[in-house]
Amino acid sequence: MKNKLEKTIAQNIRNYRKQAHLSQADLAEKINRTPEMVCKIENNKVGITCYMINCIADAFNIDAHLLTIPNSAIMNNLSPEMISLIQLEQKLSSRKIEALTLLLKE
Repeated sequence: MKNKLEKTIAQNIRNYRKQAHLSQADLAEKINRTPEMVCKIENNKVGITCYMINCIADAFNIDAHLLTIPNSAIMNNLSPEMISLIQLEQKLSSRKIEALTLLLKE
């Protein structure tokens, strides 16, 4: 039986992926895994390593610890800007994101 933390991480990965309008195949490509593996991760069918948690967090441009927080707490703490950045990441190349980030800081 999987523990509560593993279930929370799996649920949060699915929620962040959907919020970013990414398919399992899209996320799989970003983390260099198969869509089937992403499905297993989201359904808590395989154990997830700290390394993979970090890879997935990087794909969503979030701090890895956010994947460990129960969903209701995450959704209450996401800013509209963060949601927009997650959605934009899918559409823009990394260079464009870096340029956009620099512009937003100015």
